Amino acid sequence: MKRTINPMKRRVPAKLKIIIASAVGIVLGILGGAIAFPGAPAKIDTVTQKFSSTSHDGDIDYGEMHSFTHDNVTSNYRIYDTGLDYSRTIGLVVRLHGDGEDEFDDPGQGLSSMAEVARSHNMILIVPLDPSADNDYAWWKPSEGKTKWLRALIEQQLSDHPYINQHKIWWMGYSGGAEYLAQKVLPKLSPLVTGGAVMVSGGEVSELQVLPELPHKLPLYWVVGRDDVPEATLENFDAVGAALKGYSTYTTQGYTQTSFSLLLGHDHFDMPDSDILEAALSGTMEQLVADTAVEEG
Repeated sequence: MKRTINPMKRRVPAKLKIIIASAVGIVLGILGGAIAFPGAPAKIDTVTQKFSSTSHDGDIDYGEMHSFTHDNVTSNYRIYDTGLDYSRTIGLVVRLHGDGEDEFDDPGQGLSSMAEVARSHNMILIVPLDPSADNDYAWWKPSEGKTKWLRALIEQQLSDHPYINQHKIWWMGYSGGAEYLAQKVLPKLSPLVTGGAVMVSGGEVSELQVLPELPHKLPLYWVVGRDDVPEATLENFDAVGAALKGYSTYTTQGYTQTSFSLLLGHDHFDMPDSDILEAALSGTMEQLVADTAVEEG
């Protein structure tokens, strides 16, 4: 059956059945406790404004939207922090969207279900909107103050939610968000990546200009669809090649818990993001790959 590409999403992947996974548990056994992050922004530089409350439309959870300003850079973010068990450890998932603002504006495209997965693991989900509107809200495109804004946002969240276990911070990026996660967040914001990182439909790094100060046993996942080929996308982006380059670069630099997974029956525009997040958080990525192979028949 021929798939129709959804132009509301953007960017690309390709073919094969591979999973090179090194799954192992991480023993970062210190619960809670404050971590001093270098370069934390002064309170006077930061403004957070809540302008809409949590809302639901049928089964869609829109979360709670806020505006955040740091050093004259302003953008919005959604936070999903309801239904948590505060008697247990609480973690954090940061989701970086693909090119454009469609995913952010329409939580029905997947944010609602990802929030449910995060909630099932007693984790808050935060979804920042890329602050560079002049660059089509594309995380991978350079923009003045973008990374500093993102650092300040997450540090502010940790300050506002002191019950978050700062050793349980996960990141997940899709397409352009995966590129930015692998190229900028891991090298430059490594103290804020303490649980693991998931690059979906992207995550290219040809070489590391700055070696991330990450524990070498931190789980790093690259996940793409087998049918995510350049000719099937809007911009001829080779997501499979990008993911392989990122996976290979980090692996050769000594990161021992890296994995590359190719999902059969999926392309750039229909990746099962909530299933991928669940597999990463529960350490069952191999099972997800096997399940897609069975579905493909």
